[in-house]
Amino acid sequence: MSSFPPELINHGLSALADTLQQDKHLTIANTSIAIIGTPDASIENVAASGPAKRGFFRVWENDDVDQLLRAWRRSRGEPEDGPQEEQPQAEGQAGEATEGEGQGAGTTGEGAPRPSMRRARM
Repeated sequence: MSSFPPELINHGLSALADTLQQDKHLTIANTSIAIIGTPDASIENVAASGPAKRGFFRVWENDDVDQLLRAWRRSRGEPEDGPQEEQPQAEGQAGEATEGEGQGAGTTGEGAPRPSMRRARM
């Protein structure tokens, strides 16, 4: 196989991404990359890594894998930062209560449902 290492890494990341649940994405927290073989200056700092200089086994995790994930996302036409998690809307922005709504029968002062005080008939 004569693929260039970045191509192999992208292929491996794509295969790994295909194994995730539909709502999950590759992140630096759930991705590690292990490599053995000839170093490639385009994807690692060969001068700083003795194992890379010698072609030995090395593992990239956490922040070390960030640039590889960014390059992989770019190759797929996705945003480099990955999919953004939906931010919960701040209180008061999610459908402003109209007069008479929100505080009244059946709600607490925070707009949460108040427990019913009725007794069941038997």
